[in-house]
Amino acid sequence: MKRNLLALALCLFLFSMAEAQSSQFRTGDAFKGPVRSARIERAKIFQENGENKEGPRVLVVAISYAPDWSWMENVGYRPDGSVNQKIVTTYNTNGDQTSISKFTGDGKLSLKIVYVYKDGRQVEENRFDGDGTLQQKRVTVWADQGKGINEIAYYDGQGALIKREVNTRDAQKSVWTTYNAEGARMEEAVHYLNYGGPKKTEITRYNRDGTVAGTFVSQADASVNQIEKSYYNQSGTPQRKTYEKREYDSRGNLSKLTEYAWDEQAGKYQAVAVSYYTINYSDTK
Repeated sequence: MKRNLLALALCLFLFSMAEAQSSQFRTGDAFKGPVRSARIERAKIFQENGENKEGPRVLVVAISYAPDWSWMENVGYRPDGSVNQKIVTTYNTNGDQTSISKFTGDGKLSLKIVYVYKDGRQVEENRFDGDGTLQQKRVTVWADQGKGINEIAYYDGQGALIKREVNTRDAQKSVWTTYNAEGARMEEAVHYLNYGGPKKTEITRYNRDGTVAGTFVSQADASVNQIEKSYYNQSGTPQRKTYEKREYDSRGNLSKLTEYAWDEQAGKYQAVAVSYYTINYSDTK
């Protein structure tokens, strides 16, 4: 009897530890911690008598979680309030994604993604369409002892190579270079590893002949409260600039995000929209 009670106690302890882990972090989830539900509402911003005015708030996304955080449901809405799509993500006890199912507004399955893990690391992603036909397979090659990813290869449903993403890194930066099936460079993304400091990413896209097609630069402050994104054409001329101002709650989750667009005529950023995040946690009433 005592042995059975000890076994039961151990099982309950392990379950509570697993639940605690998945309640704090979930791969691919925009929110962290013991979130029960969340709503994102967005309002457009317009100018009136030289001042910013907010339009009506419109529900964009409603998110809910299983009691044990084994799944998350994300429902996206159109401006008229009708459902645009529903995404259901499942997790294992480590908080890793095990599957993603996407449904249309009328409830039809349009995409299913299944993840495969080995030694606690994701090694494969399989994408199926609504009728279960394999559309794409992604294979991840890890460095020795799991110290980062060396390469990610994408294959179509018949097993033909689509593209490869190869990583090289040093103490200052991590570089991801994308090659097509013929080995031509398509894109190069440089992430500067300024841990604890300002963040910067530069992405350069290439034409088939190897010439530059365009460049994207993202810069953020150390706390990721302010993010500036700039888009340049093949000659380096700015095409578009955006700016985000983010506010966070005490858990580190977004509570407000204000979007700005560069106004060339005014020579400054103008607010264009604001999103509000309402989050309910399991440990608060």
